[in-house]
Amino acid sequence: RHVEAFGLDPKYADLGDRLQTVAAAVAADALSGLHKYRPRVSSRVVDAVLEELDVGLETPASLRPTGANQRLVAFARFFGELYNYSLVSTHQFLATLRRIVRTGHRVTDAVRATMNALAAYDDVAVVAGVTNNDDDLGALAEGDDEDAEDDDDQDDAAMDGDDPPKQSVGEADDATSHRDDAASKDDDTENPYASYSRRVRYSISEHATHDPRVYCAADEPGDFLRITLCCTILRTSAPCIVAVPAARGPLVALVDELQRYFFCKPVAPLGPRYALLDAVEDLERGAKALAVREAAAQAKASSSSSSSSKGSSAKARAEALRKAALKKTHFPVRRGWYDAHDAVEAAEAAQAATLAAKLRKSSGASGAAAAAS
Repeated sequence: RHVEAFGLDPKYADLGDRLQTVAAAVAADALSGLHKYRPRVSSRVVDAVLEELDVGLETPASLRPTGANQRLVAFARFFGELYNYSLVSTHQFLATLRRIVRTGHRVTDAVRATMNALAAYDDVAVVAGVTNNDDDLGALAEGDDEDAEDDDDQDDAAMDGDDPPKQSVGEADDATSHRDDAASKDDDTENPYASYSRRVRYSISEHATHDPRVYCAADEPGDFLRITLCCTILRTSAPCIVAVPAARGPLVALVDELQRYFFCKPVAPLGPRYALLDAVEDLERGAKALAVREAAAQAKASSSSSSSSKGSSAKARAEALRKAALKKTHFPVRRGWYDAHDAVEAAEAAQAATLAAKLRKSSGASGAAAAAS
């Protein structure tokens, strides 16, 4: 609808309306070619896509029309392809993913005071406006043997805008049930987080600005649209985003935050669970492939610099570097709420420390300049 305003052929104006998930790469490719001659068009298209995503995030699941979720997933795929074709910057890419996870979950002073006050008591109940039902959380890599059989049917119904059907007992993952894990919390050897007090469970870090336990009317407990959108974007852009060295640290922190968001949900349907696992696997596969290439280049450079070394020793060194690159885990899969929450809090503390160091450095430089003047 914005194309006609720039004097282009009106037949291209309905490109966004005819956009389908399978055609997202083709549309992004065409838009990248058009960017050389009409850069304002690509900017308007990117703004329109972000606006569609923002409207979808601010609309509760009960108020979304039929087919709205599929449309948002298509726009998420298109946004990922726009990043692949360099129409979206890495900063904007990461900021969009953070906005999808964090919208509506801002930690205010009142929420922080409430959560920290609850942490002082042993018998804690769920408070209106702040939710965290850890006992009902499903495991990302450890499924629920009794409650997850027809979660895919719920996902399909949610995508169509219908009421989800009731759950029935059936087959689920081939891993241990999270209820068994909850029952074994008394054994410190089986559960490393058994000694965690309720203060760890309910308190909010002083560095946290957003927390998924904060209630949001537009993000209902049974709504997994945000996880689907993030996983779609990550899977679409995984080969490109992992190749950016500066984005590696923020991306790992973002994946940890997405996993913590997943564990805050009261149930663990199979669809979102496997979507998140597939997204992390794609990122890990891309990071390992890049690490293997870097190891091969390093081995080649070292062998060329030491011309006196034998060919067998050079091959052994290259194989050792390759195995070390494959063994390293770049995007870990968190085993539960505590694991993901600890990782997010560590990242928040590190970011706060880095920011404080920069502020001290800048203030010291300004003070030195003032003293010199």
